[in-house]
Amino acid sequence: MIIYIFSLALLCEKINAWDSDELQMFDLVEEVKENFYDFFGVSQTADVSEIKRTYRKLSAKLHPDKNPDDPNAEDKFRRLVGIYEVLKNSELRAKYDEVLENGLPSWRTPVFYFRKLRKMSNYELFGLFFGMATVIHYAALGDQFSKQRLTLEDQLSTSLKRHKARDKKLELINQEIAEELKKILGLNG
Repeated sequence: MIIYIFSLALLCEKINAWDSDELQMFDLVEEVKENFYDFFGVSQTADVSEIKRTYRKLSAKLHPDKNPDDPNAEDKFRRLVGIYEVLKNSELRAKYDEVLENGLPSWRTPVFYFRKLRKMSNYELFGLFFGMATVIHYAALGDQFSKQRLTLEDQLSTSLKRHKARDKKLELINQEIAEELKKILGLNG
């Protein structure tokens, strides 16, 4: 039952979650802190060919090889490439336009911070969960087995003690009977 609930939760997360492209776009928006269209110097209605033409001009201007004295040239060029990747892709561009209209979503959940440390796929998370569940399951079974074994040993030891006590009583009774028989038969030993 728990497996089905967990699988359903993963499926819902997959449906409702942001994909890696969107998360990278959110990172880029926070890093650039400037409207992508203003950065490119184009209007929001510019077509892909105009964006491509502007990208080529800016990449020639901002390339680190063209600006060896600028210590931030590599960062600027990396941002330029990232912005171009967003603006040339119609789906990402539509999502970016939505971010411009509505602002960034409140997405700094614990998953965001974990994602910054190490990116992990859903399959890895699923494997990690079931690996931990398996270890915990076998640890619980081992604990239960040891408790049952100890209980069994206790039961056997108390049963053995009872049998020994009963055997001693029977031996004493047998000795008493033997002494009585000897007295009756007149056998003095």
